[in-house]
Amino acid sequence: MKKNHDLIKGTLKAILLELLSNQRKMYGYQMMKELEKMTDSNLIITESALYQALYKLEAQGVLTSTLEQVDNRPRKYYFLTESGRKERKKQKEELEQFVRQLHSIFNFKLAIQ
Repeated sequence: MKKNHDLIKGTLKAILLELLSNQRKMYGYQMMKELEKMTDSNLIITESALYQALYKLEAQGVLTSTLEQVDNRPRKYYFLTESGRKERKKQKEELEQFVRQLHSIFNFKLAIQ
């Protein structure tokens, strides 16, 4: 994580679950690049932080993975489990509430969808 290290650290789980909810399956490097693209490189996750989070989420049963051969190399794809879909919804609701609370404190002009 480079920019906004502390902010990303507290929301990494929610970010990963959201990325995976928008795709059927993703591999780690793909997640890193998609996040950079979505945020114009303002949110960047290091490989170590990403894979630590993915391993933890998989151990919790929120994600599952499968190995596939791509160009004669193994690639690990991650998927949300049913538990992961429920957790994603919970994380999203908590973040929306948190953003509303920040708005009331700082009077941000945000458009929450």
